[in-house]
Amino acid sequence: MKKDSMLYNIKLAVDVFNECIAKEQKKHADTMDFIGKSFSGDYRERKKREENNRFTSEIKKLKTECREQTRADLGNIRTRIQNSVKLPDKPDKLNILKSLDSLSLSQAELDILASKSSANYFEQKALAHVAKNHGLSYEFAEITPQIACLDEIDRSISTFLYGGSYTTHTPLGDKRSTVPPVEQANDNYDSMRLLSDRAFDRWDKIFNTGYEKGTPKGQAEQYISVLHNNRTPSENGQIIDNMLKTETNEAVKIELIRQIQNDKALKVFIPYTEKPEIFDIKEDEPKVKPGETLTEAAQRRSEVVADEKRKYHAEVEQKASASASESAH
Repeated sequence: MKKDSMLYNIKLAVDVFNECIAKEQKKHADTMDFIGKSFSGDYRERKKREENNRFTSEIKKLKTECREQTRADLGNIRTRIQNSVKLPDKPDKLNILKSLDSLSLSQAELDILASKSSANYFEQKALAHVAKNHGLSYEFAEITPQIACLDEIDRSISTFLYGGSYTTHTPLGDKRSTVPPVEQANDNYDSMRLLSDRAFDRWDKIFNTGYEKGTPKGQAEQYISVLHNNRTPSENGQIIDNMLKTETNEAVKIELIRQIQNDKALKVFIPYTEKPEIFDIKEDEPKVKPGETLTEAAQRRSEVVADEKRKYHAEVEQKASASASESAH
């Protein structure tokens, strides 16, 4: 999963947990094997009890850390979405839009109305309602699927860690499955697919196609909207620095950098920031470079994807090793 995904930190926490628990299970198996071969009688049984207690305690700790981290990340995303949903500065706009239901309205008239409307959530929703009632076209995505998605991720993580039942909706009907706690799941198929790459890809798609202000792209645009031409470049550069320092979500920060780098009107502020070099690597590459064949372009993009995967797995391994080191102390 790319770093510019809203769900990146959650996926990373899950993968780090899986890496840690796999190492812990191997350590436990090796230790129990060593005890069985090296000791006998009551002493061997005591050593086994000690190891089982240590293993149970460590697994509990890893599960608690994963649950708390992912719950905090999900909460932050939920808060961002909720904060983006506000009433219009002039609530009477909603009444005006509602009154249009009783009038005939053309697509051209709706398009003009939409171009003069703000990006406010309820104003956009009212426009979508008017469009639907007149059989016209107006693109608007509600926050409902995104909030439902967060709830589903939260339930999936809890079920994956501690076991329980969950329902999968399929074209052939609902399928109810029960999974054991993760430390007992081994290669249980239902357990593995709860937080699989495919599941995260589906959740990521819901966010990318949902209410835009609830995505990194939309949140970065809200940051950029405060950069005004009537300020000096150095003043805007300082504002950008403050944004990057105070923003805690890596996905939003990356999207902010990308948007500034790819906007000619905003690029002029980069030299006035504290670390202009961080903008150098975020510029969008064309799908096909000049003189490049489609096959060569596909090969280049596949190499980029492979490199991103290597970097991601390296990050997972690094965090898992750091966690193991902390536990040892």
